[in-house]
Amino acid sequence: MAVLEENEKGTVSGISAKIVLQYESKEQADKILKSVDVDNYNFVKCRRDKNRIKCKVESGSISSLLHTIDDFLACVILAEDVYRSI
Repeated sequence: MAVLEENEKGTVSGISAKIVLQYESKEQADKILKSVDVDNYNFVKCRRDKNRIKCKVESGSISSLLHTIDDFLACVILAEDVYRSI
């Protein structure tokens, strides 16, 4: 409630989320990262660490953060489906 009382819009400065995706191999993680990184712009910052992709998402509001995460994960799911079909 403090956020709503403060600015009446429910916005929060500096809200962020971390996402870690783990794959069977470094090669798979690298290919998935290359597939989704094109669309990330500055909304999602990702890096590969061995067979994991570590991401950080930052936003000014909870709803914007959730929309960004939703879009990002939809892209990840598509990249994973393409990887499995090759």
